[in-house]
Formats: sequence, structure tokens, C-alpha cells
Amino acid sequence: MTLGELLATWQDEATVLDALIALDDLGLLARVRQAAEEEGSDLAAFVRQEVGRFVNEADDEAWTTLIGRLNRAEDPARAGLKTMIEFGLAKGNTVS
Repeated sequence: MTLGELLATWQDEATVLDALIALDDLGLLARVRQAAEEEGSDLAAFVRQEVGRFVNEADDEAWTTLIGRLNRAEDPARAGLKTMIEFGLAKGNTVS
């Protein structure tokens, strides 16, 4: 599954939660959940927002990092999602 296919399936919070759990990073999941709650947003909307933040705000270094992780990853969709969420959380300063 590609990252685009994964994002296209995100119409509800349960699907997003499944994708986040599949990242096998409970710390990241907790940070995302906390940040979504702080913004008064549901999990699905928040994750889509963070992916959008990456697309709109990432500099060349961030894109190079993403491409490198995608090339080395066994599951590029998961690697891309994780990279984009981490970028969005750091850029948005939503959670420490």
C-alpha cells in the first residue's frame, strides 16, 4: 500500500488509529492523541492536518529525509506517515 492509498482511506478515527498503532511507536501515538485533544480535533482530522503541514511547510532537508526513509523502509507508507507526523508535531510545537 502506498502512502497515498493509506491517506485516501482515512475517513474515520478508527482507521487512523489502526495506522498509528501499526507504526509501533506508542510514544508518538500518545503525542498525537494529546495534541489532537489540545486542539479540540478528532484524531483523523489532526493526522491529516499534520500530513498537510509537511506537504506545505517542509523544506528541502525534510523532503530529503523523507525520501531517504522511504527508500530504506520495508513499508514506505508507514515510514512516510511517521516522518510527516513527527515533522508536523515538531513544526507546530503542539506537544513537547
